Amino acid sequence: MRFKFRLQKVKDAKGTVLDVKRAELARATAALRREEGELASIDQEAQRTEKNIGDRWQKPVSVDEMEVCVGYFFNLKARRCSQVQRVKAASELVNRKRQETLGARREVKILENLFDRQHALFTAEEARKAQIELDDIGARFHQR
Repeated sequence: MRFKFRLQKVKDAKGTVLDVKRAELARATAALRREEGELASIDQEAQRTEKNIGDRWQKPVSVDEMEVCVGYFFNLKARRCSQVQRVKAASELVNRKRQETLGARREVKILENLFDRQHALFTAEEARKAQIELDDIGARFHQR
């Protein structure tokens, strides 16, 4: 007799849900990495600009040029603040997706454990039935 797990369709459906959750987590993680990369590029741009301006201010600078530089720094600061908020939102999304993935994994693991226990019980019952049959054959043989 062959073992049939009655909740196999549920287990398969939960496995599919887990795969979807893993894919969502991967997309959220990739988005977080992109946002972090953008933040790093803004920081690098600010450092390069600060160095270039520092080098240029060794000699006299016009007021207009100073206003342009200060405006550019304010723009960079605003872009950085905005990007920090996007990184924070992406990080929160990754954490939420990670929790959802862990929850789906727990559900699949519960069904896997149930499958293992039921399969072990089935195997033990089959072994018991086989042993009874062998004992009957042995008893019939020795009665002759």
